[in-house]
Amino acid sequence: MELKNLLPTVKYGGGSVMVWGCMSAQGVGNVHFIDGIMNQYIYLNILKTNLAASAEKMGIKDDFIFTQDNDPKHTTKKDYLDRKIRNHNISSKETLKKALEEEWNKITAETTRHLVDSMS
Repeated sequence: MELKNLLPTVKYGGGSVMVWGCMSAQGVGNVHFIDGIMNQYIYLNILKTNLAASAEKMGIKDDFIFTQDNDPKHTTKKDYLDRKIRNHNISSKETLKKALEEEWNKITAETTRHLVDSMS
C-alpha cells in the first residue's frame, strides 16, 4: 500500500456531526447542524427555517428551484469541507462544528458556480 493513496481522517475523540447546507451558483446559503436523529419533521423544520433565508442570502430570493441531491459522490471522504477542516485543531464536537461553519462561509461563489455547472 502506498502512502500517497491514504487519506487521513479527522479524529477528535468520537461522535459525528450531521449538517444541512445549501448552495447556488451565487454562493452558499445557511449551514444548519442537526442534533439527534433526523426525521421528516426535523427536515421540514430545517427547510422552513433555512431555505428562504438562504435564498435571500444568496440574492436569489424570488428566483430559485430547490433540488435535493443525495448522490454518494458528493459525500465522499474527499469532500471539499473534509479537506478544509484538516487545517483546524479539532478536539471536540463543538470545535468540529465551528471549523465546518468557518470553512463553509469561506466557500466562494466561483466554487459553487463550478459545482452547479458540473451538475447534469
